[in-house]
Amino acid sequence: MNFTLLKIACGVGAMGVVGTGCYFVSTNLETSKKKTIANRLSKEKFILLNFETGNLEEWKSVLKEYEKVGNVDKFDGISLDTTSSDKDGKNIASLKAACKDLVVKEDLSEDLYRKARRWCVIPQSIKDRMEALGDKILDYTSEKSSNASWAAWEEKIKTYTGKEIISTGSAWSSPSSNDAKVDAIKKDCKSFLEGASRTYDSDFEEKYKKAITWCGLLS
Repeated sequence: MNFTLLKIACGVGAMGVVGTGCYFVSTNLETSKKKTIANRLSKEKFILLNFETGNLEEWKSVLKEYEKVGNVDKFDGISLDTTSSDKDGKNIASLKAACKDLVVKEDLSEDLYRKARRWCVIPQSIKDRMEALGDKILDYTSEKSSNASWAAWEEKIKTYTGKEIISTGSAWSSPSSNDAKVDAIKKDCKSFLEGASRTYDSDFEEKYKKAITWCGLLS
């Protein structure tokens, strides 16, 4: 019902005031609109993959992760093709169909939402995700003289040990001075934020929280 029809149905007073009963009708019309999984994804700054054409490279990367043995959050009813010459194309088509059906659902249970977040959106890196959500990323590129985040980094190194964000290849290695420690955590954050982790990874949320703690400006 549009607003014009609503006014006719309820009646508008001489001063243009809508009756109380009419107000509640209008309110209920708004609140009764159920949210879909696609609505929630959009609100949380995800962008849906194209379910018709386009985003081929993104679909390929999603499929590569989806195919991994032991991966969870897979769609019921999808049997991946493992033999045909066009198996990737067929499997991507299956994922597209499953995603297209999933994102219009009004069931916002976490298990269904997690499937949509992993398999149906353009993959984001940890850095992409922080930027999309407006999280402040500390400056990990500038030197001390021009780094506005230096004081925040100095707070981080009071408890950082080199093991909190990346499991291998840390630049930490027991640096001696505070400046060396800041340089080390900056390098670790660069590797972490710009690394291979994507939103389709099963441990992405855990890594994202680590990034907020060690590479972001906490409010």
